Amino acid sequence: RCSSILHGDLVGFGVLAQLELENAADEEKRNIREFMKSVGLSVNLSQLGLGDLEEKELMMVAEAAANVLPMKNMPFAVSADDVYRALINASEYK
Repeated sequence: RCSSILHGDLVGFGVLAQLELENAADEEKRNIREFMKSVGLSVNLSQLGLGDLEEKELMMVAEAAANVLPMKNMPFAVSADDVYRALINASEYK
């Protein structure tokens, strides 16, 4: 399903989720989101074409993401629940 999404869109949204995981300041999140919008990158799950994912499907994504090496390099423990919330919060951020 993600095969039709541009790599830059996935990476960009991943940055937004990362900022949520790190509890970044609202100003930082806003600045990055506005930059992404200005260059035409997706800033929520709907724009990625994933707005209709069911909770269980998004949790499967979160579980997969929480178990890859980059997450293991975080300076704090990251669970699938953390990733799930970060994806939701990044998508719903205003």
